[in-house]
Amino acid sequence: MTNVSCRSLCVALGACLFAMCVSEKVHAQALQPRGNADEHVNLRGDHWAHTIDELDGRVDLEEAGVVEGGAGYVRPRPDIAITTTDAVALQIGATSDFDTVMLVRTPSGRFLFNDDTNDLNPEIMTEAERGTFRVWVGVIAPDREVFSAEVDVVRVTPTGAAQRPAAATEVETGTTITLTEPRTLQVAAGGEHLASEHHRGCAGYTSRRPDVAVRLERAASLSAFLRFGEGVETDTSPILVVRTPSGQVFCTVPEREQVAETHVTTPSETGTFLIWAGTLDPDPRSPRGDLRLTAISAPHTGRRPQRQRTLRRGFRDLEIETESATYDEAHSADGIGDDCIGYIGERANLFVRLPRGLRVDLGFETVNGGDTTLVVRNPDGSFTCNDDGSEGFDPETTIGGEAGEYRIFVGDIMADNEGGHVGALRLSEAR
Repeated sequence: MTNVSCRSLCVALGACLFAMCVSEKVHAQALQPRGNADEHVNLRGDHWAHTIDELDGRVDLEEAGVVEGGAGYVRPRPDIAITTTDAVALQIGATSDFDTVMLVRTPSGRFLFNDDTNDLNPEIMTEAERGTFRVWVGVIAPDREVFSAEVDVVRVTPTGAAQRPAAATEVETGTTITLTEPRTLQVAAGGEHLASEHHRGCAGYTSRRPDVAVRLERAASLSAFLRFGEGVETDTSPILVVRTPSGQVFCTVPEREQVAETHVTTPSETGTFLIWAGTLDPDPRSPRGDLRLTAISAPHTGRRPQRQRTLRRGFRDLEIETESATYDEAHSADGIGDDCIGYIGERANLFVRLPRGLRVDLGFETVNGGDTTLVVRNPDGSFTCNDDGSEGFDPETTIGGEAGEYRIFVGDIMADNEGGHVGALRLSEAR
């Protein structure tokens, strides 16, 4: 009887150890750049669509290190392999109910990454190449729920306006600058060129040539704010179109009512960004506006947060212990949005995923004193910030309204804090 029990225990223990080994092996899997894809297509027409039934996330892109700024989780093997017989540029996008990311390996072996081009949906424009493009679609953070994604692949014809120029220097621009600190330029907005010719999702009118070419010597996100002042005579709203060095195009989401300011924030890249300042409706007066440009260093994208939460309506108040950025990891937040000042760290203190309509009161209270700040990257790439709340130096603000992921940074008003200010993030449903 005793021997049977021991044998059973050994069998059970062996099974457990085997399961543990298998589990570790699964989570330790590396990206397979040349792996066989689940779906392979020879692209012959101008458009192809495919549904990925279940997004997987066993490979941490930041740990894989195949592309600068890459964050999120994908499966080891490609989801899709797209083969072309001639050199074409592809516009590859994914749509999902979850915050998704995309990684593309081009035939030449170059990796391209994108997170939020269209709200929380990624889109990548490749350069013209011939061969097999391997595509991974994953998630920004692991989740127990199962999500699917719709993938659209569009062949960009040689005459298509969305095709990336061979080199930024070949494009005549109104102004060319190298951005090393926040700059504000005066630009004349509008023109007769349809913004949709830059990208099918853009609306409004621009000039044919870019108004500004901005060179970034180091990898950073570019934030562009265009504002019409009170004295500007116009009956329409400003728009922006920005083409990144990799050829991705970002543009203003049109407002239903006339507004005086608009903004675009790109993913982190290095090189020359092309900017068109336009108007939502035709305006022969070419209204002049202030174009504020700020380079946001890569850490402000908030990769690898300390904590993640998904909140629903009626959630209980949360209190999360954390601390502000320290001196050796501080990056300036000045100018990345209205009321944004101070210094924040290389990773977000908290990712919060909210449904549409839910608004959350957010605050940070220190236990060791100090003047702290809050910087929140909203799902659309804009920033919400606060320095001093209603009492003392502790910041507070309200976030939410739009569905998606909010990346919360606790910062310091000065860049001389070696230890970080310890305290608590407090979140409660706004009444």
